[in-house]
Amino acid sequence: MGSLFKNLKIVDEFFEIEKGNRDTYKKQIQKISKIEFQNIYCPHQSVRSALLALQLKAKIKTGFSSWWNSFIFNQTIKKDMNLPDSLRQLSLLSFQSAELKTKIENYSKQFNIQSLEPVPEWASLDISDRVSLKEKTNFQKPYICLFPGSVWATKQWTIEGYTELAKQLDRLGFKVVLMGGKDEFHLGEHICKHVVAAQNLIGQTDLLETLSILKASAGIISNDSAGQHLASAVNVPQVSIFGPTVLSLGFRPWSNKAKVVEVQNLSCRPCGKHGHQTCPIKTHACMKNISANQVLAAAEQIIRRP
Repeated sequence: MGSLFKNLKIVDEFFEIEKGNRDTYKKQIQKISKIEFQNIYCPHQSVRSALLALQLKAKIKTGFSSWWNSFIFNQTIKKDMNLPDSLRQLSLLSFQSAELKTKIENYSKQFNIQSLEPVPEWASLDISDRVSLKEKTNFQKPYICLFPGSVWATKQWTIEGYTELAKQLDRLGFKVVLMGGKDEFHLGEHICKHVVAAQNLIGQTDLLETLSILKASAGIISNDSAGQHLASAVNVPQVSIFGPTVLSLGFRPWSNKAKVVEVQNLSCRPCGKHGHQTCPIKTHACMKNISANQVLAAAEQIIRRP
């Protein structure tokens, strides 16, 4: 991810740490601790992230307020759980800009976290102009990208649903392009057995190539996972399928070209902040009760037919 941000000229330098790998923490801390920063912003609330900030030199350290971290940060701000997570993170910059602070406060007064409220222009990031098209985007007809996988198994819509959706998109004249991480390649293979014209690029592209493919697409359809956030970055229409998670948790497609498909009025939703690897009540009704026709209907509201 760091190399992607640098290639897109979003950051000047990056230091990557592998989660759970102590050696990478030690190695990078040795490098970063030699630098004296003007500002450090800590968007994570974990003890590990705070202790990392403690070991670094900076005139000002800013983080979210907690009963235990006041000795680490010069400035703390309350994390407003009634805001979408994008604005929660952006609020860390409120100390630097009174104008931004006012905008966030005014937005929070009218914002309904339980729905897809419009994304304010001042809080949007469209990097499509920084992404150049690659050879792999040269398809012969309009295409839609499907992201059938997810790190959390319960956040994954059924493979039967994605297969039926791919069939319907193929009949409508779209080429179906399958995207995702390398561990999800088998999902694409399953869909390609039933839709021979589909192309399985799961695990075959890096992040920059993925953004290039998304930029040239007619739109994307994904679970509540990385695909929706990549689509938001290049401002293409998207449909997100929500199962164990809900909008009120604050995580959502950060785009004004988005639709969400979900099963309403299930008492078991949400079952966790990120979902689970298995359904806690063994039904997985939040995903199994969503049909391909429902997802296609949502897509047709924002994605033009060929």
